[in-house]
Formats: sequence, structure tokens, C-alpha cells
Amino acid sequence: MNSNLRELTEWVKQSARILEPDRIVWCDGSAREFNDILSLAIQSGKFEELNEYSHPGCVVYRSATKKEITLNTYLCSPSSEDAGPTNQWLDTASARVRIKAQLSGAMRGRTMYVVPYLLGPTDSPHSRAGVEITDSPYVVINLHKLTHVGAVANQHIARSRKFVRALHVSANRPATERFLMHFPASMEIISSGSTIGFGAILSGHSHGLTLASQQAREEGWLAENMSIIGIEDSNGKTTYIRVFAKLEILQNPCAA
Repeated sequence: MNSNLRELTEWVKQSARILEPDRIVWCDGSAREFNDILSLAIQSGKFEELNEYSHPGCVVYRSATKKEITLNTYLCSPSSEDAGPTNQWLDTASARVRIKAQLSGAMRGRTMYVVPYLLGPTDSPHSRAGVEITDSPYVVINLHKLTHVGAVANQHIARSRKFVRALHVSANRPATERFLMHFPASMEIISSGSTIGFGAILSGHSHGLTLASQQAREEGWLAENMSIIGIEDSNGKTTYIRVFAKLEILQNPCAA
């Protein structure tokens, strides 16, 4: 499944020239694709099936060490004022130089997966799309579970002509050389050296919060790292719980 959007296909081609993968797979989001990639991951030993009787259909993925989630995370822009008080800043030019050498030939001998994904309801104009390029079956499997992958994302991208460019390379590197870089001006995310969690699955924290907060500031809406859950009891009364670092009981979630 390729895209008809020239900007997307050109970005994929450019990335492939830099990364030099053995092959390129455009993900279609189908159940067959998910099952095939999961089976390959199990056969390779990266995933382990759990007890079929107590945990049917469940698998486990174990990271090697705690160091695998140690990342140097930056918001990259021309001015440090763009980063805000909670982000570590790096100027765009320096960031490009630091990451360029790590990407050259980084997928030799590996498969480059191109995963179009959609965050939010499939029929909502407020949903946002991205494409993650990755060499990790772990990432593809999780994107299948966490987002809408494939045709529905491509359709959204074709209509809006906008998408976040997310590039992830899981090459093993020392902790000082593991980078997660966000480029709000070009709506890009580049991650090198992470194999698990938010440093690899870039649709979540990186796209859904870090870049979204920048986009929200420009477009006049709010991106916040929380969820509001409504629980209705047998008497029809609904209690709302806001999940954000701690649990809070809300009487009126619209006032929160």
C-alpha cells in the first residue's frame, strides 16, 4: 500500500536513501498483517507467548536493560523561547548535525516499515495523522493496537495533506547517543537508539502531546496529558474521573 500524496512518497524515498534498508514494507493495518508480524516476532524470540489457558492470545516483550529507555530528549527550534519551561532545547541546525551521522545506513540488513496511523475517531475532522518509519516489529505491533493503521490513515492524510513525520531507528547505542528529537516547525520526530516505550512508539507522547501542544498553541485548542473517564452506576448516575498523575473525582468534567 503506497500513498498518492507526493510529499509522503518523497519523504519515504529520501529516508530509504539515507537508511539503506534491505526492503520496504508499507503497512496496511489488516489483521493478517498484524498476525504475520507477531508470528515473526515470536519466532525470532523477541516476543514470548504466555500461557494459553490463563492468558489466551497474550504475549510479553522484555527489554534488555533499564538503559534502553534512557534518552536525550529535545525540542528543536531556532529559539530557546519556543521550547517553554518544561522541555530541553536544542537549536535546529545543531540537532540535524548530531542526528545525521546516526541515520546513515542505520537500517542495513533490516526491514523498513512505513506505518500510516491516525489518532482519534476515524470520522472526526479533529483527528490527526502521522506516518512512522521504523525498523522495529515491536513498534508496528503496538501502533496496530494503539492507533488506526493503514488505509483509513492514508485517506485522512490525502484529505488534509498534513501528517507528522516520525522516524525511529532502534540501533543499539550508548546512553549518551540515544536521541529523541522533536521539530515542531516541520512536524517531525526523530528517535535513535531506543527500543521500547515512548522513545520508539512515536504516536503517543511525542506526537500526541509534545508536537500537539505546539500545534494547539498555534491553532487555539488545548493538548493535555490526561484522560476523563465517565463511569455510570446502576442508578444512572455518572461519576467522572480525571487521570493525570493522580486520580481526581469530578462532579462536572466540563468545568475541569
